[in-house]
Amino acid sequence: MEVTGINVISHRFRGKSSTLEILAKLTEETGEVAQAVLLASSAINKSASGDATKSQANLDHDVREEAVDVMLVALDLFFRHGGTEAQLGDLVFYKSKKWLKKLKEDS
Repeated sequence: MEVTGINVISHRFRGKSSTLEILAKLTEETGEVAQAVLLASSAINKSASGDATKSQANLDHDVREEAVDVMLVALDLFFRHGGTEAQLGDLVFYKSKKWLKKLKEDS
């Protein structure tokens, strides 16, 4: 298998962690993005030490950064289970259409 593009993520870590360890990592990263979202949307954005608050821009950056961590771990799982870049593109398109249809039905 040629290691190019985005599947290099999974190839780099292959053999270093089991699928269950990667699933645990995904759960950890999901918790981190949830925490970042809560901080970004709370009225009082103080750090754990009680220091000055972070700016909304910094809080939003934290959310984006944590969301990317979730995506990277999820991509690792996708590629570990035989996914290809072409399949990823097809599935993202297909799932996006399903989500949009559901959103239209709900509104």
